[in-house]
Amino acid sequence: MLLACAIFLWAFWIYNKGVIFGHHTPAFTGWALFSIITFVNFRTYLDWTGEWINIVVFFTDFFICSATTLMILIRLKGKVRVDRGDIQIASVSLFAIVLWVIFQKAQIGNLINLVAYSLAFVPIYRNVLKDPRNEPTKPWAIWAFAFLINIVVLKIQSVTTIMDYVSPIVYFIHHAAIGVLSLRKSKEMRV
Repeated sequence: MLLACAIFLWAFWIYNKGVIFGHHTPAFTGWALFSIITFVNFRTYLDWTGEWINIVVFFTDFFICSATTLMILIRLKGKVRVDRGDIQIASVSLFAIVLWVIFQKAQIGNLINLVAYSLAFVPIYRNVLKDPRNEPTKPWAIWAFAFLINIVVLKIQSVTTIMDYVSPIVYFIHHAAIGVLSLRKSKEMRV
């Protein structure tokens, strides 16, 4: 898991170096939503599994999302747009928090939050489909690899359940998908 965290941080450095120098334009709303959602996910997943080792990568993801959101805000000088869909996605995550707090059922909070997490990728998918150069391939591929390591570590642990794999698999799929979509040629490059 420590290797996965180190890999995560390396990809974070690559991605945010590109943000700072203006090499790509990330979707602010996706990253802002990730900051909220990954916090809820790491907390509910910790309550669910009871193992810190299982959530180290998720905590690192929360840290990375929050720092990236801040860097995007700085680069865009606070001029960001949040649309109605983004607010609805954030509401789903807040609903997961409420259910988690009221019922003290981390599984319910975690699974509902995974829906919110998947929906938070919508601005990122729109961004990469609009122009593949908006999302660099290398960091997304590295993040997907880190989640793959997370899955392997779960597999070699002596006690895991099928449900332990749900979050890392969902995370892996979305990160890998963005990496693959960013490989497309942009419209300007095809003309």
